[in-house]
This record gives sequence, C-alpha cells and structure tokens, in this order.
Amino acid sequence: TVQKQVLETLMNRVREAGMTMLLISHDIGVIRHTCDHVAIMYAGQVVEYGPKDLVLEKPAHPYTQALLSCLDLNQRRMPYILGTVPDLRREISGCAFANRCAQVSEDCRVNPPAWEHVDTHQFARCVLYHKRLQQSDVISID
Repeated sequence: TVQKQVLETLMNRVREAGMTMLLISHDIGVIRHTCDHVAIMYAGQVVEYGPKDLVLEKPAHPYTQALLSCLDLNQRRMPYILGTVPDLRREISGCAFANRCAQVSEDCRVNPPAWEHVDTHQFARCVLYHKRLQQSDVISID
C-alpha cells in the first residue's frame, strides 16, 4: 500500500541520517510496527509513556487499557469506552479521564495526576500508581 511505502521510505531515511522521527497516529498497527516508544494522549495531554512493547502489552493508565481493549474484535458487541470526552474549552479539575474510568476515586476527580514511575522506563499520569509507590519513587517529567 502507499502508506506502507511512505513509512518504509521515511524510516530508511531516518536510519541513514541517524535521526529520530516523531510519528503521530491513531493507527495502533502502524505504531506497533514503526515506533520504539509511544506516548498515549487523552484530552490533549500525554497520560502514558514508555517503550512500545511495555505500553502496548502491559498498559498502565486506565485510558490506555480501555483503548487497547477496543481493539479486541472477537467480542460479541463492538467495544467502546463509556462516557464522553471532557469539554476542552473548560478547565479540567483532576484527571481528564475520571468520568470514564472504571477505577476512579475521589482523589482522581479533585487532584490533577502527576507522572508516576510504573516500570523501568514506563510512566503514567495516574493516582493509582502513586498509592503503590513510596514518595521517594515518584518522579516528574513535566
């Protein structure tokens, strides 16, 4: 396909020049086959970041988990994420995904989540991990 040829050409040029390429896509298949690292965005902000294999195989943020579960086409009904995206014209208090999250707590609705270290090189903006970590393990990559 044309998409495959364009991506292969870009990747070859990037390798030859020793450069890095930033690819923005909704196509998980393209990301899976072309990227080394992935940043998952929700409501205009990155909610999870890490090596592609870690993020796509062991998603940490509830949005990433819900997003990837929608790719399971073996379900009887078409998968989707309940609720609606927040109105980005208004200030969001707490986590932007809180109204759609199955694991939401009151803390999620009140406090904006900080970056939390989930795995060796994997980070998520979610209070679920803050509760599991010692304060000294919490990092900021803002």
